[in-house]
Amino acid sequence: MRDSCFKDITIKRKLLFLFILTIYFSCTRLTPEEKLIKETLGKTAQIGMFESIRQGDREIPFGEFRDRYPFISLVYLEDGCAPCYPRFIEWQTRMDTLDLHEDFTVLFIILGSSYERFMDNLYEYEPEYRSNDRFHIVMDPDYRFMDNNPDIERWVIDKSLLIDPENVIKLIGAPFASERMAELLYAICNQQR
Repeated sequence: MRDSCFKDITIKRKLLFLFILTIYFSCTRLTPEEKLIKETLGKTAQIGMFESIRQGDREIPFGEFRDRYPFISLVYLEDGCAPCYPRFIEWQTRMDTLDLHEDFTVLFIILGSSYERFMDNLYEYEPEYRSNDRFHIVMDPDYRFMDNNPDIERWVIDKSLLIDPENVIKLIGAPFASERMAELLYAICNQQR
C-alpha cells in the first residue's frame, strides 16, 4: 500500500513537472513575426544617404536635421500606393495625441518622384485633408532607403522604426498604436537625456 501511494505521488509530481514545463515553453515561444521583430531591434538603420529633408516649403540639410532630432520615427511610404495616403494622414493626426519631446520627430521617407506629386495624390485621395507641416519628408525616387537597409525586412520597415542618435532601431510600430507603445516611446526618449 505504501509503495503504491509513493508511486502515485511520484507520478503526480512528474506529471505536474511536465505540465509546468509545457506551460513555460508554450508561453515563451515567439511567433515568427515576434522573433523577427526581436532580431531587428538593435540593428542600425541607414538614413545618411539623403542630402536634405523637407518640412513644408523649407529644405533642411540632413546633418542639421539629424543634429536637431536624436530620436526619429521612420515611416516608409510609396507615392501611388492607396493605403499609404491614409497612413500618412493617420501619422500626422494621431501623433498630436502624444506628449512629444522637442528632440523627437517623424521622418516620412517616400518612394516617389516629387513631393508635389505625392501631395497632389494625397489631396486627390482625401480632398478635405490639410497638412500641418509639423513633421519631415524626404523623397526617395531611386529606392536608396531600401537598397541601403537590406538587413531589415520590408514588412518590418512598413510598421515604422524608431531610431536613436546612433540610428539604432529601438521600437517597431506606431507609438500611438497603444498606451504601451506610447510608454515605450517616452521611456526610450527619456533614457538618453
